[in-house]
Amino acid sequence: MVVIAQADTNFTEVASLVLAADPAVATALSSATSGLTVFAPTKAAFRELYKTTPKATLLAPANRALLYRIA
Repeated sequence: MVVIAQADTNFTEVASLVLAADPAVATALSSATSGLTVFAPTKAAFRELYKTTPKATLLAPANRALLYRIA
């Protein structure tokens, strides 16, 4: 999933946030068997989010719980 998301410009943002939140989740998603469906927000959705919650805020160590909820 992560490799596919990173290759599609609409999903690079969610891929980077998943990796920042917990690389183990990215590993689990990448090694999942076929048939897995993942619903993920597009880059446009994150542009809207960043208007009220800047990306730097999400990536701050003090906001790890917030990042987990979003990613």
